[in-house]
Amino acid sequence: MNTAQLYNRLSPFYFIIDSFLKGHKKHLINAVNNFPTGTILEVGVGHGTHLKHYKSNSITAIDISEKMLIQAKKNNPSNVTFIKMDALNLNQLGQKFDTIVLSHVISTSKKGNELISSCFNALQPNGRLIILNHFTTNKTIGIFEQLFQPIARLFHFQSYYPFENLTVLKDLKKKKALKFGFLNSYQLVILEKT
Repeated sequence: MNTAQLYNRLSPFYFIIDSFLKGHKKHLINAVNNFPTGTILEVGVGHGTHLKHYKSNSITAIDISEKMLIQAKKNNPSNVTFIKMDALNLNQLGQKFDTIVLSHVISTSKKGNELISSCFNALQPNGRLIILNHFTTNKTIGIFEQLFQPIARLFHFQSYYPFENLTVLKDLKKKKALKFGFLNSYQLVILEKT
């Protein structure tokens, strides 16, 4: 089963996962809204319950799961454009964005560096890439994350994911990094295209 098929099957239950991520999403919304309004691209939108809180009139949201997009359309106003597509092909949009958001997406991708590159190419000069994701930062916790990896793979998730795996980030200027606590491996990272 590929990732799109998995998330099509998970879509009816995704609200459970979404409820665990509400605290993270509040930080994400604040980060997005702290920048001047402009064009926003949300990659891997899921149910998109947070999109209506973005202060922008130009929001594009993509996902590889058709059923996730159907639910996201129900959860959002009509000013959001929804597109079913693979984020590795952002050049097909023929548009550059001021802000690109990757929320809980990188650790579900087998091609994290290619995903970042695709986003980087779709950013306006001085645009920002906002990443909310699970990253392995603690060596002790990392041991347990490695042990959990075989189970995580069943859900197309990488439980062991060091930030250093994203080697392409050397092209982006790191503006801010917010960690969610010692035992919480999630981080909010803001990078700027120079």
